Amino acid sequence: MSRIRIASLIFISMSLSGCLYGQCMDGPCSLEREKMIKSIKTYGEYWVKSGVSKENWRLDWVDCGGMKDGGYSSDAPSGSSTAVLITSSEKKINELTSCMQSKGYEFRR
Repeated sequence: MSRIRIASLIFISMSLSGCLYGQCMDGPCSLEREKMIKSIKTYGEYWVKSGVSKENWRLDWVDCGGMKDGGYSSDAPSGSSTAVLITSSEKKINELTSCMQSKGYEFRR
């Protein structure tokens, strides 16, 4: 009897969470969700330098090896293991950090 109650509770909880998600996509909290998504920054956008325009920042970022959208991509081949991906990503971040700092940028969260 206890297992049936637990299974029912889990099923009801999962069903209701789906409704809430759908309501947020199209309902009253969709504006809040949109604001939250727009506030998410790419890694490159945390590098700031006083007096630099968005376009000059983008040119510096791309010159350092970043992507035009402010992100970055490691050099790990597709299908690499998790360890290789992590190592490659850390190497890329270190390269970007050195380059951006040499151009006078500061990393600010």
